[in-house]
Amino acid sequence: MKGAAHFILPGLCEFEEMSFVMHFLRADDLFVDVGANIGAYTILASGIAGARSISFEPSASSFTYLERNVRLNDLTTKVILVKAALGAEDGHIFITDDLGVENYVHFDANPEKSRKIPLRRMDIVLANERPILIK
Repeated sequence: MKGAAHFILPGLCEFEEMSFVMHFLRADDLFVDVGANIGAYTILASGIAGARSISFEPSASSFTYLERNVRLNDLTTKVILVKAALGAEDGHIFITDDLGVENYVHFDANPEKSRKIPLRRMDIVLANERPILIK
């Protein structure tokens, strides 16, 4: 996973942003991770800061790693995972998969190059929630 490698060896690869998440959030705050990928920010928010997280990841391959990462860090009671993209209206879009951080929206339904995924409105998904921080 090209996009995950920089989280393993050097530590906080996005030092300022990651430090902010860890120091700003408090236990029971709500953090929303849009485009969570493997969950680096989700793990910092829920595992280090103790916040609740709702994490959105549309890529099936990345979502598998995200689920595993949350489970391995024993955060299943603190994190809600949503396999969807976010947009202006509910529906579906097509994205590439298996490209890691290089996945992109594909504007035609080509089953060899893209997968149909749910598109959700954040204001509807978070209707009764008040996030403190959204990435």
